[in-house]
Amino acid sequence: MSDLREEQPDHDLIAEQIAYYRARAPEYDEWFLRQGRYDRGEVHRAQWQRELAEVEAALAG
Repeated sequence: MSDLREEQPDHDLIAEQIAYYRARAPEYDEWFLRQGRYDRGEVHRAQWQRELAEVEAALAG
């Protein structure tokens, strides 16, 4: 019979991963919104917005 501890995820590891990504969430937001160092100008932002609209339409339909 297998040890129950082997079947359960490592809660400390999961907590560490959650903390890691929460700490970086603002950077991911900047990337997604094309702000700060991720702002490549109006043309690039407009293209990004068109691509987002296309994905949103595909997911909605």
